[in-house]
Amino acid sequence: MDLIDAVILKDINRVKTLLRNGADPNLTIEDGLTPLHFAAAYNAVNIASVLIAAGAKVNVKNDYDETPLDIARLSDYTELVNLLINYVGYR
Repeated sequence: MDLIDAVILKDINRVKTLLRNGADPNLTIEDGLTPLHFAAAYNAVNIASVLIAAGAKVNVKNDYDETPLDIARLSDYTELVNLLINYVGYR
């Protein structure tokens, strides 16, 4: 299981293990998606926090010019939006 699979499954323990073992929190796959984009899409607030603590870039844009914050806002995931806002410096 890779990092993005663990994020999609909301397996926080696996996410932590993979990151501890050197998984890249800024891994980019097709369409420019990162683990943090998937955390935003799946409303995985705790996993987003872990990814950010591991160095995930909060302002990274996918191929559609969307940041994880944009994705969270589109789905009205308020808690996740607030978390990401704290890291991107908006308010």
